[in-house]
Order: sequence, then C-alpha cells, then structure tokens
Amino acid sequence: MTTEPSVPFPIPRDSDGEALFRPKLSCVLYTDYAPGPQRARRAFDLYDRLFGGFIRCYQPTSWMGPAFEWDAAARGGFPARLALLQQGVDWGYALADDPSDAGHLFMFHGYKPATETGKASFFRFEWPRETDPGLIESFVLALAESVPFLSGTAGFIIKPKAFEPDAYDAMYGIARRYWGAEAWNLDVTVNHMLAGYKCPSWLTLIGERLLVRLGRALPDGAHELASSCQHGTVYKARPAPEWLDHHRTDAFDGERAIAAALSPLQVTHHEPFGGPAWTPEATMEWLRRFAP
Repeated sequence: MTTEPSVPFPIPRDSDGEALFRPKLSCVLYTDYAPGPQRARRAFDLYDRLFGGFIRCYQPTSWMGPAFEWDAAARGGFPARLALLQQGVDWGYALADDPSDAGHLFMFHGYKPATETGKASFFRFEWPRETDPGLIESFVLALAESVPFLSGTAGFIIKPKAFEPDAYDAMYGIARRYWGAEAWNLDVTVNHMLAGYKCPSWLTLIGERLLVRLGRALPDGAHELASSCQHGTVYKARPAPEWLDHHRTDAFDGERAIAAALSPLQVTHHEPFGGPAWTPEATMEWLRRFAP
C-alpha cells in the first residue's frame, strides 16, 4: 500500500504495483436520451472552454483499441465527427489527458434504444482530486443549464480497477468508512438510473422529470441547499467535497437533508457494484447511508 497526502487512506496495489482504485473527482449526468450531435456539441464546447487544454487523446466509445492522438487535425475535425453521431457505430466519445485513466476525462455515451433498452445514457467527467472544486461547480452548473438530464452527482469517487474483484472489495472498505466517497461501477449504475436517482453527493442533480414525481414542497433544511437551473435543481450539501470519515464525525446535515427531501426518488434496487463484499444488502445499505 501507498499513502498519498491528499487522501486520508492508503491506496492498495496489485501484484504488478498498479493501484487497485483511484480516488478522483467526478460528475455524471444520466439521461433518458442518447446524446445526439447538438447536445454532445454543447457539452463539448463547455468542457473545451475550461478543460480543453488537458485533452491529449480521444476515441469513440465503440473503439476498443488504443486511443488516438488529439492533435490539430483531430481537434479541427471533431465537430464533424459529432455531426455524424448515431449515423453509424459511434454513439459516444471519450477525451482524456492520460490513457491510464489517472487524470482528466470527458466521456459521453448513448445506448441504442432499439437494442440496449433499460439503460440510462450519460455525460461523464473526471478530474484529478486536487482540482479546484469551485471550477468544477461552475462547470456543472453551466452543464445543467445546457443539456437535459434525469439525475446526476458530483464529488469524490473511488474508481476501482476494472474487472478486478480485489479492487471492488478495497472500494467497499473505503466507501463504508468515508461516506463522501461515492462507490463506482458505471456499467452497473446505468441499469437503474431510469427508475430514480442514486444517492446524495457533494452536488446532487435532479432533472425536471424526476422532480415532478415529488409532488410536494421540500422539507425544511433542504430549501437552502437547492438552486434551480434550466433543466432541474442542483442540491449542494456542503461548500466543497469532503471524504467524510464517519468514524470521526457525524456532521452530515446537508447530505441528510437532501436524502430526506429526495427519498421518494431514490432507487429501490441497485445491483451490487462487484466483488464478494458488495452483496445486494450491503449495496442498498450503502446507498441509503444518509437516510434519516
């Protein structure tokens, strides 16, 4: 294991010396539509203005080979690629600064409605954990004004090494203690986000379609955490993301207020994230960790 100064816990490594998980900052917006040329372009333009200087490589989400270099020709031709979305095999793209998945990432992906039913499509963003939270918040709020969404979260995540059971067990240990770290397996979560939202985070986004289901005023304590946007409401639990070691603090007033306000919208079923530790019961208990 190694200890890094910006996280309060050690990061375990596998036999090859690779980290079993990466603590990062992330935002995901789940949608009930596959992002087409216009909405994908809006999201890209917003990202490019703030974080475009970090892009070094890209690839379609349909391509399983090595990423392509983000040179002047690739950048200049990208709008034309976006214009062709959903006309062939490409229903999304990933742009990053590091193929190893350690740094910045912008990905969007649309599931085909005819053959991949029941899945929420998404806009996904990741940043190194030292990134300015104010910059991320500004970006998330601008994004929520620009593209419709069902729900979303922004804050710390524990991103496990894919297809490695020990990585998901290591994530379990961290997520059980550090309640501000969101457990992560997007391939699983998209199967449930058409039915409701996942759980409270630093920023929790609820789109208009889900808000209609509330049908009532927010409980006291939640109003001051909410701000309206073009396509829904953004709830901010605290000024900046925190790891929230619940062995040392129970100061979760913001998260608990959001959990209470949005309890009718939270999913009632979510498959385990992966690995032996994440049983169905443990998964739902973790998702409801802030419930009153």
